[in-house]
Amino acid sequence: MTLSDLLVYIDNTDASANRIRAAQMVAAQFDAHIAGLFVIRPVYFPIYAEVPIPTNVVAEAEAHQKEMARLAKTEFENLTSAWESKVSWHVEEGVTASAIIKHARLYDLAVVGQPNPDDISDDNEGIADRVALESGGPVLVIPHIGAKETIGDRILVAWNGKREAVRAVRDALPFLEKASAVDIVSVNTPENVDFPGADIAEHLARHGVTVETEKAHTNGIDVGDLLLSMAADYGADTIVMGAYGHSRYREMILGGATRQVLKSMTIPVLMAH
Repeated sequence: MTLSDLLVYIDNTDASANRIRAAQMVAAQFDAHIAGLFVIRPVYFPIYAEVPIPTNVVAEAEAHQKEMARLAKTEFENLTSAWESKVSWHVEEGVTASAIIKHARLYDLAVVGQPNPDDISDDNEGIADRVALESGGPVLVIPHIGAKETIGDRILVAWNGKREAVRAVRDALPFLEKASAVDIVSVNTPENVDFPGADIAEHLARHGVTVETEKAHTNGIDVGDLLLSMAADYGADTIVMGAYGHSRYREMILGGATRQVLKSMTIPVLMAH
């Protein structure tokens, strides 16, 4: 299996360059096409404004957005100049997450970013999970600090035998088939007591993937924190996991492994729903 094309979300934050570099790393493995996407958000003014907004103010705001798109395109082209004909650029007007979802449905993989809590201009909050839930395809989330020297060479798979995990593993097969090490971790929780890792290991072996399986107990530790800790112990450069095994409402109440991993991740995470 392979990846033929990928979409990377571009904005004007410092982390955007890290996403582009990560997309290049993935594209290099699969000789894939890279498409950059910049989203121009609608210009909003308070509906309770006491006086009409001058047309020149609206025009200046729109001109600023277009200038930001131009600067983003320049950075994207500079960083991907070696790809030549295997690069394309898109600008979409609308709500950021909705625009990414629309385009992501036409690519093998969407590359988005982890929100940076220290950057007030970062609008990536909530984008990764929405794209994972609604695009119908896999999402590679890149830490705002950037990826390591490799992506997909040493992979930790979070496995519980449920639909979301199955989808994530299937979508990650192009990476798994190329990886030098794959560790499947089954975490014992009240809802997952069977440790089903051996079954998926046998399936992956038929794809030529050599894996190690590990059974882990939470012992009161948050599942997301446990996965991140084990990934560090294994020297993993990528985590593969299903997104939101429960309803999003329940995840919001309970926290959930998905939210915790996205919050504290330091290596890329490939998610699917």
